[in-house]
Amino acid sequence: FDGFAMSRYAGKGILERLSKNDRQCIHEALKKVDMVDYKKHHFGSLSGGQRQRVLIARALALQPEILLLDEPATGLDTVAQDSFYHLLSHLRDSKSLTIIIVSHDIGSVSLVVDKIACLNKRIHFHGSPSSCFSSQEKLQKTFGTNIQFLLHDQNCETCLRKK
Repeated sequence: FDGFAMSRYAGKGILERLSKNDRQCIHEALKKVDMVDYKKHHFGSLSGGQRQRVLIARALALQPEILLLDEPATGLDTVAQDSFYHLLSHLRDSKSLTIIIVSHDIGSVSLVVDKIACLNKRIHFHGSPSSCFSSQEKLQKTFGTNIQFLLHDQNCETCLRKK
């Protein structure tokens, strides 16, 4: 439980204990990320996706208005990534939480974000995910190389490769 509670110790003295309110905030944060049943587990025994959920819960226990995540899905398999991004979408919608994600994988994040900003020393694009993929030139400037698109959605039976 202490590993989950670390964020609530910020600003407390060395011998100060968690208050009832602190424990309630921690419980609520774990509940939001569906990790209440794991609160007695050691962090090292959790899967990559579970660890990400715990880290999000620790941040949520501070009751932030903004979450800034740097490559949050790195090391997660596709199923865990989908679950993680679904969680972020749910948190954004249910808590009116602003979530800023830094990622090189714009294909994955484009499914769950409202806006994309493509940066490479300067902003090359800022707008909706769908309009981002319609401008290959801007994406080439962002990534510094020619790129190929493989466009599909969850219902697609065939994929279209776009150069």
